[in-house]
Amino acid sequence: MIDVAGLTRSQDQAVKLAREARFVPGHERSPEALSLWDDVTSYLPRKGLESAWELAALDGHRDPVVAVAVSADGTRALSGDLTGHVRIWDLAARAPLAAHAEHEATVAAVAISPDARWGVSASWDRTLRLWPLADGGPARVLQGHTDYVNGVAVSPDGRALISASSDQTLRLWELPGGRLLHVIADGYFWDYVHLCTDPSKVDWKIGQAECARLRTSSANCWGFA
Repeated sequence: MIDVAGLTRSQDQAVKLAREARFVPGHERSPEALSLWDDVTSYLPRKGLESAWELAALDGHRDPVVAVAVSADGTRALSGDLTGHVRIWDLAARAPLAAHAEHEATVAAVAISPDARWGVSASWDRTLRLWPLADGGPARVLQGHTDYVNGVAVSPDGRALISASSDQTLRLWELPGGRLLHVIADGYFWDYVHLCTDPSKVDWKIGQAECARLRTSSANCWGFA
């Protein structure tokens, strides 16, 4: 029989010692302390993020970065800044793959498709732009909103995206073509949208029973019919 309580006590003791090693003055980021921490914590169950340290810095933006997304496979990142600049990053090389200045106002949100082929940026210039992430080529412009576009999310199957705007509408777009599929005018100034795969939520179907959960400036959440 496995002594679960004993294992738990041993793990707790190992983490305590590793944490103390990392806090020895002058050795906080020493290779030995970081390696010990990685080795010990690799055996522990993942419950949440309590601490982190910088692995690399991606330099290039000249203005405050206000939106960032990382692809599910960890190969690409997409970032947008206060003045509308967008950068596509090759994370393996820790370098920009492309830099674009096509938006005319702040990039409020970005998202990446599950297959890492496409990135999308939502801007206060009232447009969305669909970026090919493989080569960082020119974007496809999605137009239709009449006010700030504040949020964007890609469906889990990668076949659609939804955008949220201060024009009090949500717009559903086809991927990768960018064709407008549907407009929801609900009277709210949307500042955020998130797509999920909660099987108990069937208010809005995109692909295989995804749902949209929405947040207005009052931080309340809804599904919608």
